[in-house]
Amino acid sequence: MRIAWSKPPPLIMCAGNNHFLRQRALRFHIGKAHSAGYDIRFVVSDAEVNEAISISETWGTPTLLVADPNVVDFETAKTYQEAPVPKTSILFNVSGPPNEKKMPVVGLVHGAHQQVFNLPPKKKDLRDLAIRFARAEASRLLGSKDVLDRKLAGSLVRAVGTDLGSMSFEIEKAAALCRYESRTKITADDLKKTIHPSAQVDLQPLREALADADGVRTAAALTKIKRRSTSDPTMMLLRARGGPADLVYRWLQTALLLSDGIPVSGIATSLGSPEWAITREIAAAKKWGREDLTRLLSDLAHVDRGVFKGIPAPWTACEAALLRGCHSVSLRYLTP
Repeated sequence: MRIAWSKPPPLIMCAGNNHFLRQRALRFHIGKAHSAGYDIRFVVSDAEVNEAISISETWGTPTLLVADPNVVDFETAKTYQEAPVPKTSILFNVSGPPNEKKMPVVGLVHGAHQQVFNLPPKKKDLRDLAIRFARAEASRLLGSKDVLDRKLAGSLVRAVGTDLGSMSFEIEKAAALCRYESRTKITADDLKKTIHPSAQVDLQPLREALADADGVRTAAALTKIKRRSTSDPTMMLLRARGGPADLVYRWLQTALLLSDGIPVSGIATSLGSPEWAITREIAAAKKWGREDLTRLLSDLAHVDRGVFKGIPAPWTACEAALLRGCHSVSLRYLTP
C-alpha cells in the first residue's frame, strides 16, 4: 500500500495477527508521514481524535492520528470520512483480523487503504510463508533477485523457526556480511557464520509419537526437546497445555467415556472440543486403553511430586515413565 502524503486518504488501516509485519508497516507509514512534515499523534479516546482534527483544521498542521479502532466512535469516523481535513489522516492499528461486527469503523476504510497481515493457520503454510519472507527480505536488503536460494531458505527456517522477527534479524546479519565482502548472494557459509539457532521447543513430534505409543519415536522426540531446551524442560512436559501429562489425561477421559458407550458427540461435548477435533484423542485412547493410561498418568503424577521433593533426576524419571508406558502398550499388542 502506497500513501501519497501530499494528499493522503482520511482513513488508513494496518491489521492482522502477524505482529511483526503489521508493526513494521505501521512504522513505515509513520516514518513516511514524519518525513513529509506531519505531526504524529497517538490518540487513546474519541475526544482526542476530535480535538486533534479540530487543531489540524484550524492551524493547517499536517497530522497523522494513530488509534485503536475501538476508541473511535463510528459516527466520528464516518463524519470525518465524508468531510476530511486536508493532510490529516487516521491510521487504525488493529491487533488481529479486522472484524466489522466488533469494530464497525474498520468497514469505513477503503480497500485500497487497508493492509492485513494474518498468519496462516496450518503449520506447513506458516513454514512456506517464512521461506518466502526470508527470500524477499534478502532480496530487499541486497537489492538483487534470488539472493537467497529457496532450498537454503528452507534450511534456515528449520534452524531458526517460523517467527518472522527472528528470521528478519538473521537475514540482516547475513546480508551485512555480504555487503562487507561486496557480494550479492547469501551462501550456506554466510549463514553458518551468523546464525543463532532457535531455542523454540516443538512438542508436536512427541505428541504424535505418544499417540501411536511408538517408543523409538518418543525417545527421539524427547532427546531433541532436551537438546534444544535452554533449561530443564521437565515441568513443561508435566504442566504445559498440550504436553504429555495433559494429553494422557484427555486420552484417559476419552477412554472412560468410550467404555461407558458414550457417542462421539457426547465425548466432544465432555472434552469441550468439536467432533472433528477429537479423532486423534479417540484413536490414542483406543490404542493405549484404560489400564495403561491410568498407570502412565499415575507415573507422571509421581514424577511431578518428585520434582518438588527434590528427586535427583526428574527429567530421567519423566523419560522413563513415558517410555515404560509405550513399552507396555507394545507388549500388549505383541502378545498373542
